[in-house]
Amino acid sequence: MDSVIDNQCSLIQSKGESITDDELKTFFDTIMSEIIKKNLTDNFDLLINIIKSLNKIKEDQYSDNSLLTSHSFFATIRERIIFLLHCWRNDQALTDSARNFLTEVTSFLPNIEEVLLQKQLLDELNACIEKIVTSDKHRQDQLIYTIGRILEKFQRLMQGDIDIQENSLLTPLLNVVFMCLRTPFYAEMLQHVGEEAKLNNTQFFFFVICPHFMNTYEGSVHQSLVINLARELVSVYTLWLAIWLNKLSSINNPVLLVINRLRRLTTPRANLSWRDILVKSDIFEAYLKLIDYHRLLLQHLSTPKTNDTLSLGLIAGLLQSLFMSTINEKMFSHIQSEHLVPLLFQFTDIDDDLIQFNAYRFLAKIITEDDVKALANPVKIASVFVKRIDNDIDNQIQQKRLNNTLLSLQSLVQHDQIKDELVKQNLLPLLIRCATEDSFHPIRARQRALELLLSFTFNDDAAHFLKQNVAFIDHLRTLQNAPEEGVQRAAEGILWKLEKEAESIAKLDLPIIDSHQYDIMLSYSHSDKQLCHRIHDSLVKDQFRVWLDRDHMHGATMTAMANAIENSEIVLISMSDAYKQSAYCQAEAHYAFEKQRRLIPLIVESGYKPDGWLGIIASGKVYVDVPKLGFQLAYVKLKNEINQYRVSAKQFPSDKVTKTLQHNLPITMIPTPLPPPKVDQQVTVTDYPHCIDWWTEEHVRSFLIEKKLTSLLPMLADMNGSVLHEYYSMCRANRDSMFETLKAEAPKDQPLPVGTYLRFLNEMKKFVPIDSNDKSRPTSLVCSLM
Repeated sequence: MDSVIDNQCSLIQSKGESITDDELKTFFDTIMSEIIKKNLTDNFDLLINIIKSLNKIKEDQYSDNSLLTSHSFFATIRERIIFLLHCWRNDQALTDSARNFLTEVTSFLPNIEEVLLQKQLLDELNACIEKIVTSDKHRQDQLIYTIGRILEKFQRLMQGDIDIQENSLLTPLLNVVFMCLRTPFYAEMLQHVGEEAKLNNTQFFFFVICPHFMNTYEGSVHQSLVINLARELVSVYTLWLAIWLNKLSSINNPVLLVINRLRRLTTPRANLSWRDILVKSDIFEAYLKLIDYHRLLLQHLSTPKTNDTLSLGLIAGLLQSLFMSTINEKMFSHIQSEHLVPLLFQFTDIDDDLIQFNAYRFLAKIITEDDVKALANPVKIASVFVKRIDNDIDNQIQQKRLNNTLLSLQSLVQHDQIKDELVKQNLLPLLIRCATEDSFHPIRARQRALELLLSFTFNDDAAHFLKQNVAFIDHLRTLQNAPEEGVQRAAEGILWKLEKEAESIAKLDLPIIDSHQYDIMLSYSHSDKQLCHRIHDSLVKDQFRVWLDRDHMHGATMTAMANAIENSEIVLISMSDAYKQSAYCQAEAHYAFEKQRRLIPLIVESGYKPDGWLGIIASGKVYVDVPKLGFQLAYVKLKNEINQYRVSAKQFPSDKVTKTLQHNLPITMIPTPLPPPKVDQQVTVTDYPHCIDWWTEEHVRSFLIEKKLTSLLPMLADMNGSVLHEYYSMCRANRDSMFETLKAEAPKDQPLPVGTYLRFLNEMKKFVPIDSNDKSRPTSLVCSLM
């Protein structure tokens, strides 16, 4: 051994993590001077001693300093690696010292671009991996473990860095790893996984290192490699998994580890990938089986031990794969038929943040209003999402996870009960940050956050909070000129909801006339455009004047939408899960409802049943179920509905109703006489004070009769004004659930129409006291002055 180098190594070991950059540079300078002077580059025992000394300090003590990582020492180490790999590939015997050096150096190599991204090293690594694929001798050599560790260094270098992933130097490496995963012997090797309590080096290379390397790639240039891999491996993986599902009690850790690698490799990460993968029926059938197999495996793992990190990681991964499968419509339908909600609720009780998050975002996608009402603790599901966003919002490494969380929330906020909890747990300030700060991605973060905020404008407390944030409102005005059309549309939508919608709804409608600019306005989600465009084209062919936004996601402004509704005789509501989740669609349907347009609900998604806000709007109306009836028969039924409405409208023209020029100045017209209400005693209409808190029970009954709200008499007639005021506040806070409550309390022979409920909310606005903190609410001026 060299005494100078030994002294330097001893100094490094004694200093440890307290060593300075200058001392490290002196160390590198000294040992390189000795190595060159005494020609010690092939003294692998000496090099091992140096590396072991450097392993005593933290990697970032030298990897964060470009002066150190560019030092000739690293180039020398890299050259020795290349030399020894070349010898091994060409069947030249390696000494034990040389092999030990390669083993030791893999734990030392820093994950930095200057050291690893070098053409000669990559060329030799590619050649060695090709040799492993083509030569059984090299495949069984223990050095495959070392080559796998070097490949792992490149995987860590690529992780989360798209620029590095798309570096042309890495293209041959991606191709050769791709070759490893589609070798003819891959399936046969897979059959032997699980025979021992531990994976051997060859199995670890092919079933852990190589899949993990490909799973790290998230770029677009080589997306075809990922797509082809998923398409080719799904059958191999499914057949192997089926074998283990028949002997669940024998599954060991190696099997669990390989399942977690292969399930991710076969899970597409985008809708485009799904379209490209599901090109053949046999591939589609394999994926349906995979969904079933993953469900069975989750059931088997539903009660893991708290310290079983392998099982916990696999549970989180399986939940993620099933969630990603919902992106595809056909897969989503199959998953819905599996009735997974009870199983998913089991995983929400496991004390693991990632499992809870994946379980809840999966639930958010498939849960129904009835499931939400059955939630024992809606606070918990809200807190999981708020906590995840709060943890990730300032962490640049976790921006992709933040973006995905925002995407998952779009499914969740359609449920009013959970939306209320999210507001209470202060999600809105976090969303405002994502929507306004320049550090976030304009589409994946800013647009998604804005669309979530648009959905929250349907919640009175959230809308009030947003209105009070002057800086946010001002920023929305600048975003109306953003280069991204989706950002423009979302910003304009929020401004319209907060500032213009109430004014548009309240303004006096023109007198009813026999003609409109449009016969029909077709409201639909962009996801359902193919079927809805076909309906549009058929209507136009039959001489109907139809308003439709063909670029629904980035086209018409909210003002144009409002004008279209106001100038249309009939509005078709194209109901689907995508429609319900869209805040834009909710705005359209809500505005059409408030403007009392004739609504005809169309079901455009097979098996869809509207609930929540959409269920309220469609309540009491005849649905035209297009998938169930088939297009031709459904279209005939739709035309019949249109014609029936027109005949009815001519025979029974709308009665005049109370109109309001301003919210505080009602102009009451003489109501049409009504039959006696079905209550305990007859009620006579009397005058009543404008201030609702002064009303007696008799005033409440009079109000309900005069406003043609007699369906509410059995439930509300015994209330005085103060109680009715409180009841109205509850309805405003949670419109959907309060409607369901009232409907359940209504007598069977006197059901409550949804239109009556909405008119009740609208009429009550004129009599509740004005909140001094909310100037926008239409209220009674008299009551406020008192």
